[in-house]
Amino acid sequence: MRVGFEPKSLGKKIEKIPQKYVLIVMIVLVVAVLAGLYYFLMMPQLERKAKAAKEYAEVQMQLGRLKSIQRNIAKHRQEYTQMQELLQEVMRQLPESKDIPNLLRSVTSVTEETRLKVKQFEPKQIKHTDFYS
Repeated sequence: MRVGFEPKSLGKKIEKIPQKYVLIVMIVLVVAVLAGLYYFLMMPQLERKAKAAKEYAEVQMQLGRLKSIQRNIAKHRQEYTQMQELLQEVMRQLPESKDIPNLLRSVTSVTEETRLKVKQFEPKQIKHTDFYS
């Protein structure tokens, strides 16, 4: 008795199998190979493509926001200069130093000129901030 692999006997055994079963086995093998190729080669590529498409959409959205900012930058710069001018004007109206007694005198004189009657005036403790007290 001889143990081993003999290709001639295998060929004879395959010839005995009906052709429809051989065809079915071949189709199953081809489908299995194609499924393996799809799973191992195509799926990672499709995932990368989906991720790239998502990133592209995000970048496009960010680009749209930046372009809208760019279109409006001249208007914003103009508003900024107007606000700076307004700040300078208001700063000129405020006293340079802590001149609270003169401010109180001017308020008193304005009330006298307009003939307002002040029933009660009670100054509180002075609180200092950046631009005024």
